Formats: sequence, structure tokens, C-alpha cells
Amino acid sequence: MAKVDGVIYLVVVALIYSLYLFVFTTMAGSTPGMQFRGLTVVSMDGTLPDTRQLLWRSFGYVLSAAALMLGYCWALWDEDRFTWHDRISQTYITAASPVMIPEPSAYGSR
Repeated sequence: MAKVDGVIYLVVVALIYSLYLFVFTTMAGSTPGMQFRGLTVVSMDGTLPDTRQLLWRSFGYVLSAAALMLGYCWALWDEDRFTWHDRISQTYITAASPVMIPEPSAYGSR
């Protein structure tokens, strides 16, 4: 195997990883592994994150991995045990249910 082949394989794996995280995080709010474990991504205030926060989280995943996994290891030193993608997106993962903000009633208030 030539060096060029190794670089191509590495780039393809990185693209698949990025696409996997982007699609599942943005569309479903969590990856299949998180769903299997009953984990949810929530905003720092405990509500469901908006699409912008999920996009930033996807970017943070890639950035954390691209920096030789330093973004993931950052949780070892962080006082709140947050990683780079948690800090960038202002979200975190929890097993608790997110707080639902009530919608204004269509019937009006009394």
C-alpha cells in the first residue's frame, strides 16, 4: 500500500465520520448509540437545543477529533467535565428528559 492510498483511506474515514455525526446529530438530535443508551442532548438551561446548536455540536465533534482527540480528552481537565463540542454548542448530554417549554395556548388564557 502506497502512502497516497493511506491518505485517501484516512480522508474517506474522516468524511464518513463527519457525515455520520452531522446527519444524526442535526436530524435526530443524537447518534444511534446515544439513543440506545437513553441519552439526550440538551441546552445548558435543560431545554431541547435548536438546530443552530446542533450544527455547532456537529462542528465541535469534528474539531475535537481533528485535534488528535484532544477535544474529547478535554473533559478530564474541565471543571464541569465538558468537552470542546459541549462548550462550542452550549449543550451537553444527559440521561434526564429535557425540560419542555409550554407553547402558548391556542385557546387563549384566562
